[in-house]
Amino acid sequence: MTRRTLAAPDWVRALRPAVRRVELLGARDGIAHVVGVRAAGAGPGDGPLVFKRYDDGRGPHAARAMRAVGRALRAGNDAALAVPAVHRWHAGAGVLVQAAVPGRALLPLLGTRRRHRALVQAAGALAALHTSGARVGPDTTMTDHVAELIHPRPDVVAGAVPALGPRIRAVATALRRWQAAAPPVAAVPIHRDAHPRQMTLDGPRVWLVDWDLAACGDAALDVANFALYLRTRLDHDGDGASAAFLDAYCARGVDVADRLDAFTACMALRLVCKTWRLRPPGWQARMAALLTLAERAV
Repeated sequence: MTRRTLAAPDWVRALRPAVRRVELLGARDGIAHVVGVRAAGAGPGDGPLVFKRYDDGRGPHAARAMRAVGRALRAGNDAALAVPAVHRWHAGAGVLVQAAVPGRALLPLLGTRRRHRALVQAAGALAALHTSGARVGPDTTMTDHVAELIHPRPDVVAGAVPALGPRIRAVATALRRWQAAAPPVAAVPIHRDAHPRQMTLDGPRVWLVDWDLAACGDAALDVANFALYLRTRLDHDGDGASAAFLDAYCARGVDVADRLDAFTACMALRLVCKTWRLRPPGWQARMAALLTLAERAV
């Protein structure tokens, strides 16, 4: 795949005047907000860097979360998971500078003969995070996830799509009832946006990026989100990949089975609302299919 390069944005040049071109890694509304810099400088330890610009105030939190997880993994000598090294948070510019990660992107490997091994590694990486003991943010509940992760809000989407409105409201109500009746579960470090596009395989290690949403909470959220991505985004045998991932995660000794359905419904509802926000071709049918998944899970 040809990587797209572009002239360094002003916010990169303000921090590294010598940088002329960057690699586009992420854009929002057509404007670059995550870029890779190959010629990072001449200082000790300099190498390829990633510059990420924040306009939502989450940059300091992401930096703290990566540092906390990195410390916990080193203390536990767990090589299954790795996080990018934080070079600096530039508060005035709102830019987080971190080391670029090595290895091969996970998602393309899921279409090869290495799929099973890659899924086992991904499951091991999430289990390593959940058992690391890192303190990455406040304790969160299902109510927090619905409020913080689902945009637009379910009630807004229900009003905008009357044909699906009653179903959307019913799933949201079921999640509230589940939260009210759910027994307490020990909060562990969770990523809250873990999926194959966030992971890179580097030998026995899995690098996990984008820690903006990290918090402490129920490990079932990360597991449900990852498995749901496999079910809904892989062209071939998505359910088989999901089952292989779940089996591998369970083999690491972390039990989330009794909460997995509820968090699957939550993450499916998130995708329903995201689909309405983005409205790709066939968005109505995709919303209906995702709602069916949520209804069956809840």
